[in-house]
Amino acid sequence: MLTLNTAPSRELSMSKLPPTLNLLVPWDLPTSLSLTPEEQRLVQDRLNVVLRALRTPSVREGVNILKLAQQQLETADVEKANLSTTKTSLRLWEVEDFDDYFHVRHVETESPALCLAEGLLLAVQAFLELCQKTPSLPFDDIELQIQGFLSYIQLLKRVCQLD
Repeated sequence: MLTLNTAPSRELSMSKLPPTLNLLVPWDLPTSLSLTPEEQRLVQDRLNVVLRALRTPSVREGVNILKLAQQQLETADVEKANLSTTKTSLRLWEVEDFDDYFHVRHVETESPALCLAEGLLLAVQAFLELCQKTPSLPFDDIELQIQGFLSYIQLLKRVCQLD
């Protein structure tokens, strides 16, 4: 897995992540998806990039892998979800306030699997950049988070029938 060679690098600046993380609305999360061969390839490509970044010998290399992938990969077409209800005990303004604070945007898309894989890629990149900037993070906590990402990859593979 990753080594904790996390000394901040002057030559490696924070990547240009989109200002918001696109999330599917919770009640639209799929439990199973049938993907076209092209969609399967696009999702698998993103998952493979994330796996490579998590398995690379250093945090810095992992960040660079993800930054390069972001520059090269096309993104899913998404539209901001038009929420008229939250389907939760929260009021709409509370959800919108939460989304603004955490820089997330609930979206609708014809490509939910691709949107989920892209969200994972961004989350892993942000995590690795945090590891790089904060060398005092406990190793056990880092490993636990990496295991969480690996479990999420397995979940996406199962939902998208990629196994």
